[in-house]
Amino acid sequence: VRKRPLNKKEIARKEDDIVKVSDNSCLTVHETKLK
Repeated sequence: VRKRPLNKKEIARKEDDIVKVSDNSCLTVHETKLK
């Protein structure tokens, strides 16, 4: 899985990373999809 790193503005706003890894077999993606 590839994702872009947080940029400086996102780090300054203390935004959470979209991808969290619980353990070696579990990956959670936190991203809202709005149209």
